Amino acid sequence: MSVTVYYLQHRIERGSEADEKAIGFYATPDAAAAAVERLRGLPGFSDPRGSFEIFNCDVDRTSWPERMDDPARKLSPDGSIGANETFLKHLKQVYLLWNMNDEDPDDFEALLGIFSSGDTAALALEALKRDTRLAAPGRQFGIDMYVLGDDHWRSGFVA
Repeated sequence: MSVTVYYLQHRIERGSEADEKAIGFYATPDAAAAAVERLRGLPGFSDPRGSFEIFNCDVDRTSWPERMDDPARKLSPDGSIGANETFLKHLKQVYLLWNMNDEDPDDFEALLGIFSSGDTAALALEALKRDTRLAAPGRQFGIDMYVLGDDHWRSGFVA
């Protein structure tokens, strides 16, 4: 059985382009929805072209390629690489592993997984560095820590 956290982002459409910003990770869908209500009236979130999106994310599983259950990308026989169920119930923060190409703004940004510790994210990073699509010249990896339940990005899209 996997443990799920809920990722909240804000997206704004600008013509044919879209910009997305991570707001935070929450323990329940209700907690993520409460964050939407807290932020909805703030100036940077009130543009009618903007929308909030909530995604469920399994902790300690890679999401690259796009399917969580792809056997070629699982990091252990059960698809997990980290903590057990009891430990995850006491989770206070999560680590987002990502990959992007700073040299090409039209190239995709990949969210590679959510992890229960920096060490677990680093293990996943080492495994995913072997993927030639992710390790191509100009692409970089990163690991960002988010406090679970904290609104990480509060300023919104301000002109």
